Amino acid sequence: MSTKSIKIFGLALVTLFLIALGLVVVWPAPPPPRLPNPNGYDDFLAAEKLMVGDTSSLYDVKDEELRTVVEQNRAALQTVRQGLRKDCQMPLTYDRNFYNSWFPHLAGIGEGKLAEIEGRRADAVQSYLDAIRFGQEIGRGGLMTVKSGGIGCETLGLRPLLQLVPKLTPEQSRRLSKALEEIDGKREPWEAVLRREKAFTRRMGSFLDVTIGQLLLQPMLRETDRKLQEHAKTAEARLRLLMTDLAIRQFQSERGVYPNRLVELVPQFLQAVPRDPFGTSGFIYRLQTNGFLLYSVGPDGKDDGGTPMAARGQSGDIPSSTLGLPP
Repeated sequence: MSTKSIKIFGLALVTLFLIALGLVVVWPAPPPPRLPNPNGYDDFLAAEKLMVGDTSSLYDVKDEELRTVVEQNRAALQTVRQGLRKDCQMPLTYDRNFYNSWFPHLAGIGEGKLAEIEGRRADAVQSYLDAIRFGQEIGRGGLMTVKSGGIGCETLGLRPLLQLVPKLTPEQSRRLSKALEEIDGKREPWEAVLRREKAFTRRMGSFLDVTIGQLLLQPMLRETDRKLQEHAKTAEARLRLLMTDLAIRQFQSERGVYPNRLVELVPQFLQAVPRDPFGTSGFIYRLQTNGFLLYSVGPDGKDDGGTPMAARGQSGDIPSSTLGLPP
């Protein structure tokens, strides 16, 4: 190729890049969707105003103190659950005041712990499920930072739920698996969150801000998107692993043997075989001498034989036995 041809080809590439950049910067972003009416998110904000006392740490308090905190916050808990029965969508904003409503779920965690102490396992399961639901709904329709906080709420409900699972009756396990499958089906796709974030940036930023962002900040923005997406996929994998693990144990309880393949769980125990968010198909499932091994390949996308990740960002899998959660 001659020098002249190379220059023409380079000029053409630059021109195409500038045209594409112009379309991204100038093309109007779609308007934000209308908020539902009534909106469960309004109940979440109202619940925060009903909070009584310190609910920031309920793991090490004495039983009587825990009981007092839970009773004092019955109205707040009821208001949160009232919101969970409605369509939820938060307004698009970076206002930090909207983020403060993450905290009512902590009273729900306290409620679940109290129910366990008093031997009310079904009530404890419901409290932990509501904490997971709250984590999903508090950030629905919001931006990436809000969704990330909601995922943290999910984890706070999932951790004690995992510890409670061995104590559940077969019927309680069946109801829990179905509830988790329903929650998973209502999860907002992470791709929708990314599209909303980009549209919000274009709508709120100036021409210069958006242009600089597209030209200079792309590597940093891509890395941020990657980390947040990994965070979201990990939460998705954990919930699906738990509901699949429960379904496998129900199969064994009723039929006396474990399934040979996960597809055997459908449709009696699961509506469909769950997909691994980090893989190209389902979770890895292997029968063992005294049970089974079920795991996600994890963020690196590689099958490490079920070996758990030692730390976030390192290679390893997410097993259903621990969900990759620290003890």
